[in-house]
Amino acid sequence: MLFLFQSDEGGHRLCPIPSGRAGRASWIRSFPLVLIAWLVFSSAAEAAMGDRLVPVGRRLTLYRQPALSSALVARVSHDQRLIELERMGAWVLVAVGKSGVQGWARISALKPLSGVASVAHRAADKAGRVVRSRVSGEGTRERGAEAGVAAATSSAPVSTRGSTSFLSSRDFDLLDLGLKDGIVFDGSGGHGKTIFFPAPLDSDVSSGEFVLRYQASSMMLDRANLRVSINDRPMKVRRIASDGMVHQFSVLLPPSLFRKRGLVKVRISGHLIGSDDRCRDERDGALFVRIFPETTLHIAYHPALHSVRDYWRMLPRHVVLSLPAGKLTPEVFKSAWSMMVMLEKAGKVVRLTRLPEIGHIVIASRAQLQDQIRAHPVKRGGTAKFARLFYPESGKGANIALARYGNHRFLALSEPFDTTPFYLLDDHWNTLAAGQHYRLFPLTYASYRFHMRLPSHSMGKRIAIPVERIGINTRVQKMFRSTSWTTTVGPYDFPSGVRMSRLRLEVVAPVRDERDPKYELYVYLNDILLRSMRLKDSGAVQSFEIPLPKKYQMQFNKLAIVAEHDVDNGDCRGIPPTDPFQILPSSRLLLVRHTGDPENFFDLTYYFSDGFDTYIEEEGLVHADRILYLLTRIAVDYPLLADMSRVHFVAAGSRLEPSGPFWAIGAFDLGDIEAPVRFDKGRVSVVDHEGNVLLDVDRLPDVTTMQIARAGRFYGLLIHPDRGRDYLFPEALHLQRDDIAFLDDNGIILSLDSHHPTLVRMFYPDVSTWFDVFDAYRFWIFAFGWFLLSVLALYIFRQMRHQRALRKAAVDDIDH
Repeated sequence: MLFLFQSDEGGHRLCPIPSGRAGRASWIRSFPLVLIAWLVFSSAAEAAMGDRLVPVGRRLTLYRQPALSSALVARVSHDQRLIELERMGAWVLVAVGKSGVQGWARISALKPLSGVASVAHRAADKAGRVVRSRVSGEGTRERGAEAGVAAATSSAPVSTRGSTSFLSSRDFDLLDLGLKDGIVFDGSGGHGKTIFFPAPLDSDVSSGEFVLRYQASSMMLDRANLRVSINDRPMKVRRIASDGMVHQFSVLLPPSLFRKRGLVKVRISGHLIGSDDRCRDERDGALFVRIFPETTLHIAYHPALHSVRDYWRMLPRHVVLSLPAGKLTPEVFKSAWSMMVMLEKAGKVVRLTRLPEIGHIVIASRAQLQDQIRAHPVKRGGTAKFARLFYPESGKGANIALARYGNHRFLALSEPFDTTPFYLLDDHWNTLAAGQHYRLFPLTYASYRFHMRLPSHSMGKRIAIPVERIGINTRVQKMFRSTSWTTTVGPYDFPSGVRMSRLRLEVVAPVRDERDPKYELYVYLNDILLRSMRLKDSGAVQSFEIPLPKKYQMQFNKLAIVAEHDVDNGDCRGIPPTDPFQILPSSRLLLVRHTGDPENFFDLTYYFSDGFDTYIEEEGLVHADRILYLLTRIAVDYPLLADMSRVHFVAAGSRLEPSGPFWAIGAFDLGDIEAPVRFDKGRVSVVDHEGNVLLDVDRLPDVTTMQIARAGRFYGLLIHPDRGRDYLFPEALHLQRDDIAFLDDNGIILSLDSHHPTLVRMFYPDVSTWFDVFDAYRFWIFAFGWFLLSVLALYIFRQMRHQRALRKAAVDDIDH
């Protein structure tokens, strides 16, 4: 029996050829192709990175991507020398020898520098002719040759098994990574920044391009440069254009750089030089390079057919979420809320729409999706074809699917509207670390059933976590003038119900001579300097413990540690010395349980850490968009994790009787609930100490009120939504030390502390108290009081005169 050696995604295997006439015929038909493939692969193995090539014709076109439809990069003359970087199918990535320009060229348009066509080219052309002869009328002669080369000459062929045939693309910029202000290199010397871009996990990447946009000060020397490294591989060095204008340059990325599945590491390094005198450069402080947020990584890939996680990772920054038209069901509302919270926490901007508009994600029942497709069929070539929903083969009854509607792909979420799997797509698993109450539906995996909480025996005690866990690098840093460690920590970085207490640092500073400058260490919390210390010169381990006061903490805290030394002396034209400096891995961040009743919005983050009930007015299912926008914004900014199994929809005007910590959104009968703002008293205004109206809530229909309320021994967040239009909050709600806030579509209008109403207070025009009556009639009250005082004074005066007269008469009688 004969065997054929085949390779696929499952590995290599031997496949038997059927015996008999059919088997011999199959072997005879396959033998020429097998021979050609053997010749091609044996010769293609000789092609490697660094080979020198020249164009075959008089001019060569370089493309931005390995496709004839992509943008042109440059046209190269026949005498230019090219360097091969990587091959993919019928294309090769080359760099022009003199200029360094990179681009994709067809293999058939290149030849080795010796001028003799290689065996790979001849075999590729022959394979292309064979493939063209078997294709009936599809494509041109040129594209047929490319298909043959792609099938035969690729040393690292792109697998299309389970992938779509069309090419998709995604642009990630610094805004997607949270760097809304870009990156700034300030001051002379060396600078660097490492960033990680997401990439597909299951799809085949065709190519990539990193485009860096920057602006530099106009005082740079020609030797000042920027360098870009991809996955620790140096890719390009460019001199900094110091004319004050905006410039850009690009780096083409071959598919091999995307084989570190899931992330692309980009290191941007800069060396800023203004003169040969580095001391002068430091004194001037005029050197800077700003890398714009529009710096982009472009990825071209073939999307995998059923890869939900790739679709989730490649979502654009602005995501459209489609919901059923009309009143939502409670299940759809909960799923939409949890989906919006996940997307917003990932840095997306979510816009809600209603069917029949199809967005990137659609939450609807299977029947609604099928009705939508039947009512709006896709027309191709004059005939209507129904789009098909693709559900995973192993997911009978699964509620998550990738669907196609014409040329548009979208993610469909249907009943039972379980969004739990999307939490597992998060690489950092921040939500899992926050506790069990994040679940929308119970998980079936026992390995995920853990709850990070303080043990019962640690109540009132501090616990310590390594500083590496919060993102502080504990490796040795090479320090020239200064170095810094910066990280942002939030509630998800700690066990539930705890906050920062102290920072225990252990550092090792270099040994210094008496003539050398001294090292100093500074610790900042939210840009507030907490401690400055001068380090010893012994080179031994030094320990410091820095308190982190609660009054300076926020929901998300920026912690910065800066080490620097004084101005040094010596040769300002020599090579600047670098010293090793290290924060030891034994450094710890001390945590303590947050206790006490919530007095302001900041305390709610910790008070709600053990879960809470959410009460939503049933009217919110009809006008769901503005309620979803509001709840999502609050849940992301605090942040809070709502347990969807504890979300209750109640009728409007019902009495609110919570049995634990709570959220309440709507107009309820508060009953015995203590709240600083009572809408059941009629109109609401905010006035100053002189009675001037600062905010008339009733005359502004687009105002939402948030306040901390108390129901017995439990506290909660009471939200009275606006009666106006649906809107997106343009920025985060930074609510910290107050307990009442008024919001509109521009953010926070006014916030105040009801416990200390020194300058402003709440006023209810429809409710009259003795103070209001006194304030309204104070003129007449004062006038009447003045009259009474005058009468009383006159009466006393007359009585005094009368008594004096009586005493005088008595004295006269005694004298007589």
